Amino acid sequence: MFNVFPILFIINISTLFILHNKSHNLLKFNKYYLISKEKETWKNYTIAFISNTIIGVLCTANIITRKQEELNSITLFDKYMYIYCLSYFSYDTYYVNFKIKYKNAMEYNLHHILVLYAIGYTFIYNIYSGYVIWFLTTEISSIFLDIRWFLYKSNYKNNSIQSVSTSIMVILTYTIFRIMQLPYAEYQFIKNYDTSIGSKYYFYRQVILFIIIYLLNMYWYYNIINKFKKNIIEFILPKPYLIYNKFDDISYEQNHE
Repeated sequence: MFNVFPILFIINISTLFILHNKSHNLLKFNKYYLISKEKETWKNYTIAFISNTIIGVLCTANIITRKQEELNSITLFDKYMYIYCLSYFSYDTYYVNFKIKYKNAMEYNLHHILVLYAIGYTFIYNIYSGYVIWFLTTEISSIFLDIRWFLYKSNYKNNSIQSVSTSIMVILTYTIFRIMQLPYAEYQFIKNYDTSIGSKYYFYRQVILFIIIYLLNMYWYYNIINKFKKNIIEFILPKPYLIYNKFDDISYEQNHE
């Protein structure tokens, strides 16, 4: 029987590279993109935003409607989603290492390699696929990280309502989907693991993968909190000296009436 998935992978990854180049036609309406020396990074974040939205939203919808018994098997939805994920993370790995070269490329590489390995392994053995889809719902938080980057590069102030509201959504979705949900999904995997379906090696391999990915997410979470908390606090609670300045102004006006 002819296997269509390798063809789909080639089509998908080719489409992502084409969209990367064509995204200039959309980004050119942003004046900060036009004067930027990081145009390739802008394009990369555009593809990231599109892909994170597709992966995060569709996987979340799938998990919400998925039956418990379907978590142990692989569905047609899973296969098509894996093809897209393999295409996107391969595309992103290429740009991170050879075109843009982010300063924290090693972190991205570790994450992408683990994801590609987990997907490839699941694709081969066709078991416990639902838990991988469950893990992919974490890309919901990446949507707001991408938006926050665009706001920053578009010269929005850190304490603007757009930046602060997006930062709040980053922390909120990251907390729910990555910090709280991942351990729960792993707990469900451990509790419902059936040795008649998968071997002990498969079980321990998956647990080790979870530990590494979760520690990486905790590291990123720590950095996100430290990066955004100051701006959020300043937006919600004005600095004391600003309040004192208002009192001084009122006092000055009363004394000089």
